[in-house]
Amino acid sequence: HFRQDEFIYGDKILICPVMEPGQQSRKVYLPKGKWFNYWTLELVDGGQEVEVPTPLETIPIFVKAGSVIPEYPVMQYVGEKEIEEVKLNVYFSNYEVNSFLFEDYGETFAYEQDIYLEKKFVVNGKSTILTIQQSMEGLYTPRYEAYYFNVIGLPFKPSKILADGKDVPYSVDDNKCVEFKFTKNFKQIEIVK
Repeated sequence: HFRQDEFIYGDKILICPVMEPGQQSRKVYLPKGKWFNYWTLELVDGGQEVEVPTPLETIPIFVKAGSVIPEYPVMQYVGEKEIEEVKLNVYFSNYEVNSFLFEDYGETFAYEQDIYLEKKFVVNGKSTILTIQQSMEGLYTPRYEAYYFNVIGLPFKPSKILADGKDVPYSVDDNKCVEFKFTKNFKQIEIVK
């Protein structure tokens, strides 16, 4: 309420611009819940103020735990590049969280004739498993075929990943993020300890 320089993009991303030149840190109020620092991937409890470093090359950004945030290739205009896969950044949560992705042609009014696709992702984690469910509604079919998953904040080392009942190869990067690919039309993914 009293923070006029912080804003939430949707209900999943908190952005805190730096307003003073040369400012090395700033206080950020995080709403209740659990939040990941976008840059460091550190998990922070909300409902409090936190001090955040503000180097020149980064703006303080926090992502709510449980969020599924799509990442498309950088483009100067719609359709500049053919999208081959969409990166899904999945942030671990030990409670159920819903995220939505709306897709359409991007250049036409076809969505007015219900030619769009609304995807719902449900993320739910426990100490030994993370499930990601997807349901879809609509008539639009995106041209890309696969998701590249980047699972952030998993509190355990996975022993296997099952996507619609099939074993999926995966890797773990230096930040302990779990990475793998699977078809865009999946129904359920289970990451098991």
